[in-house]
Amino acid sequence: MNIEKIIQKAKVLVSKIVFIGFKNCDELKTMPVSWCNLCYTNKYIKEYNGIMKKVCNKNGIKYTDIFGLLDNTDFEDGLHPNANGHQKIFEAVKKSILR
Repeated sequence: MNIEKIIQKAKVLVSKIVFIGFKNCDELKTMPVSWCNLCYTNKYIKEYNGIMKKVCNKNGIKYTDIFGLLDNTDFEDGLHPNANGHQKIFEAVKKSILR
């Protein structure tokens, strides 16, 4: 699994690892996205986050969940956060790391 490989490679380089889950998206703009024929759905993002969290727990890696943190006004294009969205993510990750 790719997540396992990332963890093993990171452990060689650093002693502390933090994974940040994927954020939600604005499905009104991501089914499909405007720049290609791909679709991003919150259902699949949430499922992948669950897998990532399970692998992190198994390996003793800190996992920060940010799914659902952003609302539709926090996106530039439905997928990429705007300045306000990035600020929300920063605050959530900072709080999680400092705990």
